[in-house]
Amino acid sequence: MGAATVLMTSGEKLPPEVKGVIADSAYSGVKAELTHQLKYIYHLPAFPLLDVTSLISKIRAGYTFGEASTIEQVKKNKLPLLIIHGDADDLVPTRMGHEIYKAAGGDKELWIVPDAGHTKAYDNMTAEYEKRIKAFVTKVLTK
Repeated sequence: MGAATVLMTSGEKLPPEVKGVIADSAYSGVKAELTHQLKYIYHLPAFPLLDVTSLISKIRAGYTFGEASTIEQVKKNKLPLLIIHGDADDLVPTRMGHEIYKAAGGDKELWIVPDAGHTKAYDNMTAEYEKRIKAFVTKVLTK
C-alpha cells in the first residue's frame, strides 16, 4: 500500500524538498485492487460486497473506494516518477503498473522486472535495482 499512497500524494501540493517519486508494485486504485483480490484470493465477485463496503467507507471515512484512485492523482503529478513492477506479480497485476505509467504526468520511467512477484524486484535483481534507484535519485537531485 505504500507505493500507491506515495503515488496518490504525487498529485498534491508537496513541500519543495520532495524532488521525485519512486513506487514499487503500486496498484492503480483501491477499487481495482480490491476487485482483483476478491477474485484472485477468495474467488468472489466484486458485486455486491465491494459496493456495500464502499458505501460504508463513504459513511465512515467520507470517500468511496472509487475515489481512492492512484490513476487520477498521478495525472496531476509534475515530479519525476520511477515506477517499478514485477511481471510475475499476482497480488497487484502488472497491468496496473502500465496503467499508472500511461496516466502519469511529468517525467516518468517504467521498469518491468522479469520474473519478479509482488515487491520482489529488489530480491530478484538487487544490483540492477540499486543502480536504477541511484541513477534516478542522482538525476532528480541534480535538476
